[in-house]
Amino acid sequence: MAADHRCFVWLEIRSLAMTASEIGLALGVGADRSWSVGDKRGSSIRVYRDNGFVIESGLPLVEELDDHVGSLLRRLVPLAACLKGLADQVTIGFRCALYRERVPALNFPPDLLGLLGGIGASLDVDLYVGG
Repeated sequence: MAADHRCFVWLEIRSLAMTASEIGLALGVGADRSWSVGDKRGSSIRVYRDNGFVIESGLPLVEELDDHVGSLLRRLVPLAACLKGLADQVTIGFRCALYRERVPALNFPPDLLGLLGGIGASLDVDLYVGG
C-alpha cells in the first residue's frame, strides 16, 4: 500500500460550556484526545479557543474509510442518547481526513447519517489527493 494511503476518522466534541473531563463524565467514556481552552495547538503558537473531546475509530491508518466509519459507528451507537442530551452545550462533528493517490468513492451508510442527524452532528470530509 502506498505511503500516502492514510485514513483518519474521529468524532470531535467542542464546547465552551463544558470541559473535556465533564464531557467524558457525561458520556461515560474516556477521550482518545482532548484539550482545554488556551492549550497550544501542536507545536504552533496558536491556541485552542474551546474545550475538545475526541473519540477515534481506533483502527490503523492504512485501513479503508468504510472500516473506519464502521468502527467509530459501533463506538458511538451506545453513546447516542448521551450525545443528544449534550447538544445544547456542545458542537459535534464527525470528521474524516483521507490521503489518497486518486479520488476515492465516498459513501456513508444510512445508519451513520441517521445517527449524525439524531445527535445534531456535522459531517466533514477532507480529501488530500496526489503525491
